[in-house]
Amino acid sequence: MRGRLRGFEPAAALLLDAIVVYVAVEVALYLRFGALIPVADFEDARVLMPVIVLCRLGGFYAAGLYRRSFAFPRGFDYADLVQAWAAGTVLLAASVFFTRILETSRLVLVYESLCFLTLATFWRFLQGEAARVLRPVRAAILVGNRITAERLNMFLEQEGWEYRVSAVNSRLDESRDGNAAEAVFVAAADFEPSILVRAAGRSVFVLADVEDILLSGSRAVDLGGCVAMEVGSVRRDRHYHYAKRAIDISVSIASLLALSPLIVLVAMAVKLSSPGPVFFLQERAGHFGRSFRILKFRTMIHGAPGPRLTAVEDGRITPIGKFLRRWSLDELPQLVNVLFGSMSLVGPRPELPELVATYPAWRMQVLEATPGLTGLVQVAGRDELTDEEKARLDLFYAMNRSLEMDISILLRTFRAVIKYGGRV
Repeated sequence: MRGRLRGFEPAAALLLDAIVVYVAVEVALYLRFGALIPVADFEDARVLMPVIVLCRLGGFYAAGLYRRSFAFPRGFDYADLVQAWAAGTVLLAASVFFTRILETSRLVLVYESLCFLTLATFWRFLQGEAARVLRPVRAAILVGNRITAERLNMFLEQEGWEYRVSAVNSRLDESRDGNAAEAVFVAAADFEPSILVRAAGRSVFVLADVEDILLSGSRAVDLGGCVAMEVGSVRRDRHYHYAKRAIDISVSIASLLALSPLIVLVAMAVKLSSPGPVFFLQERAGHFGRSFRILKFRTMIHGAPGPRLTAVEDGRITPIGKFLRRWSLDELPQLVNVLFGSMSLVGPRPELPELVATYPAWRMQVLEATPGLTGLVQVAGRDELTDEEKARLDLFYAMNRSLEMDISILLRTFRAVIKYGGRV
């Protein structure tokens, strides 16, 4: 059930990556020299091949990629793959530099590196899509609440489980959806022996659901058959932050360039539809509570009196503003905030300073994460959630964030744009 590689699967993964190394070297030689490869360069590549295989496959093995299943894909951990590829590339470059194995063009290594990353990622993507078709996920029901369901589905996907929570109920027998589910997840506080009878042969998993503990970066510890929770804190991994910042800069620049025609059209529409400035600036609390000015397209009548917080049917919103808000186009200028570091692509919601001043002590930990364009709140339902649920999701993200979680949230944001009528 869990994504553990045994028997045939690790051998198949190793073999596929070994083939990828061979193909990558052949493509690299062709790109550098064309169809007529000099004999000396071909011999250098032949001698170098075992070193490349050891660096590439060794890097993947050290990152644990061969201990993860591709029969039950988890939305493969591309972040770990890229990090393992980068480590292998550095090791390969160091080996070549210090041993002088390669005496000809170093471009061969550059082409091999890029080709290997592309092909290794591509075959994993293909097998993931094929597995989803051949072995779709199995429905499960959660006896609990929506916040627990959101966290549970996140980790079921990350850990390679074949189940996904499709229904949430306070009791197992309250919904027909529960009858179609193949597994039941239930919080320890809600567990009762009669659930085993009502589960009717389905797999039952009991969660050690201590709400405030599970918001933390906690992990289960086996104490002689008794499960204990080792509670963590807000993640402060420097390597994660550097990688996240590099992604923010590259994606924001690429997005601003790609979306520049749309941004110009929206700016013209805002300017022509009503008098006032094109952009709206507002003070928000950012990383560690530092104030910054969030940038949006103006969607309201300029100078109209009223509260700082807007309602769904706020009369101050202009007709073009309603359209921009519905499809989140008013937030496109926030890519500038991302580029300059006051925001990130993924993170907690950027709140007003006066709201942050009312935070209880436990919620202040959210400020250790840079606010984001999108986040768990947006993909989990946003306006369908209570303020307490939103706060807990923001803290859960701050405690457990990773590149994998960020990528998953970004991908799910596109789906949420459609599901919630564009407003995320």
